[in-house]
Amino acid sequence: MWYEDEETLVGDRYYSHPPIDFKTPRELQLFVNRVTATKFWKQCGGRTMVQAKANNRWINGARGREMQIEIPPWAMTKPTVLHELTHSLTYRVAGARTGAIHGPEFVLLLRRLIEEHLGDDERRQFDIKLEEQGVRWGIGSMPPGKLATGIGNST
Repeated sequence: MWYEDEETLVGDRYYSHPPIDFKTPRELQLFVNRVTATKFWKQCGGRTMVQAKANNRWINGARGREMQIEIPPWAMTKPTVLHELTHSLTYRVAGARTGAIHGPEFVLLLRRLIEEHLGDDERRQFDIKLEEQGVRWGIGSMPPGKLATGIGNST
């Protein structure tokens, strides 16, 4: 959920390192399981099992892959987890195109996950930040591809 500044989060979590939402790897995995069990996730072709790994050795940041996310202890927040899960989902929806890493497909999917799991207010805050930073997103911003109908704006 970072754009210009990899340490700035959106919404009421506007800190360099926000308070953590998950105290244990089990809590982290349970949240990931809830996200990956949703209708939206399945419609996008997301993997039904994404392993969440609390990684104490990788202190520079979080990582998201198709079947696994790695979250350092200081980044155990819902926005960070949704950001990394969006990487997993983007690979399924858009493939490994370079632009898909943080491109329009990524932002579109992340918006939906934020709305679904953090609520409308947090999604609106995210939209404001996107607009402030000039980030393009949505169906019209994307190259022709595999993006499924119905996963765009829900507003």
